[in-house]
Amino acid sequence: MGYTIDEINTIFNVVKPNNLRKVHIFRENLKEARSISITRNVPKSNALFAILARDNNAIMVSRDKHFTKLKGLVKTKKPEELI
Repeated sequence: MGYTIDEINTIFNVVKPNNLRKVHIFRENLKEARSISITRNVPKSNALFAILARDNNAIMVSRDKHFTKLKGLVKTKKPEELI
């Protein structure tokens, strides 16, 4: 999304490696994201990220205003709240 590899590495260097986990996206996740996107008027990608965070007991880290519309689905924090 416009970031260089160095910028991405810098962002991920803040996170401890044992706190990162690879997750899989299932067809059901995509269907639910589509539905939530329509009902809560948010981008499908944001709905999907929220679903993946919820299903993997993760905290969503973002400043994106759309996540306020996803309250109750996932807990969202700003990056500075975690440092």
